[in-house]
Amino acid sequence: MTGGVAIKTGGWAVGTVIALCALAGGVARADVVSAEGRPIAVNVHITGLRNGQLFYRLANGQEISRGIEQIRYLQISGWETFNQAERQQREGQNKLAISSYEQCSAELVAGETASEAFDRSLLLQCRLAQLYDRQGQFEQAVAAYLAVIEKMPAAVESLRPERLPKNDPQSLRKAADLVDAAIARRDRFDPVAVSLEKWRATWPAVAEEAPRPETAPPAGTTPVPLPPTRGRTKVDSARSAAMAELRQLVEAGKFEAARDRLAALKDDPAAFSEERYYWEGRARLGIAGKQKGTEAQVERRRAGLAFMRVVIHWPHSPLAAECLFRAGEICRENGQPERAAALWTELTTTYPNASPWAQRARQELGRAGTPASRPAR
Repeated sequence: MTGGVAIKTGGWAVGTVIALCALAGGVARADVVSAEGRPIAVNVHITGLRNGQLFYRLANGQEISRGIEQIRYLQISGWETFNQAERQQREGQNKLAISSYEQCSAELVAGETASEAFDRSLLLQCRLAQLYDRQGQFEQAVAAYLAVIEKMPAAVESLRPERLPKNDPQSLRKAADLVDAAIARRDRFDPVAVSLEKWRATWPAVAEEAPRPETAPPAGTTPVPLPPTRGRTKVDSARSAAMAELRQLVEAGKFEAARDRLAALKDDPAAFSEERYYWEGRARLGIAGKQKGTEAQVERRRAGLAFMRVVIHWPHSPLAAECLFRAGEICRENGQPERAAALWTELTTTYPNASPWAQRARQELGRAGTPASRPAR
């Protein structure tokens, strides 16, 4: 590879190669890209993510690209949280990597601006979609995948989750609802909608779903029905009851009790919902209000992470606008006014008519002297 540094690793670990290159050529301040079937490229600069391709520039100025689905490992100068996640997923520590990517997403959305060289939030969603799928977390993989194709439709085929759940009908039902909602938001003949329709047609039939002609399973396949409504209703009712309990605790000011209840739901897949993270954010904000100094700041940051998870995973949720506003307040209270302004600007741009949060965001931006977007007509 001319102009950059390309190394055939053979049996060497990627980390060893990067370390050796850094010692030999001072490339620690540059980026590293490892793509499937290609030598590791170090001393490069990542310049963009668009049309399903990751673009990066070699030392000689030449820009090349690789499909984002082909990227196996990245290191980006100055982005340590992301680099840590990349190392964890490379070493097979998938759960830790997911946690790091999610933390990085929340931190980044609060600080990213339009002047960034490329959409880092989009890159994180790409990585999460792949890793969730690898972990068998199908619903989460679908949510991240749909967030990606909202911004980058070209990835509709290349980043599609592959591991449909075999023994988790609830996850399949929730994922189906997400895909159906994404299809409904688009024109019937939109290429992305058509592609999603074809994909859904390959899924096992969902109980009590009336398949439309265009989404009927391909000839020769046998639909596998999901459990009857009663089973799903029982699970959904249990989740609704848990969310109602959290709401009562938070609204009654019993924030520590709500936090303890949330801890009990931590490993429950059914609790993966925007309500769960919304009430976590509210509970942690309440706890922060009773504390001072560093403890209060840490609790507010945890609240901000919870709110941003709603925005990241459920951007079309009615709670997303409020969560963006509250995350902005947290940034301001933690002494990060520029990040607060970035979040409120994102709110006025993405949810211009979300009452009262868009209006409140414009007021805050006006006080800070930051222009806000006008509401859509």
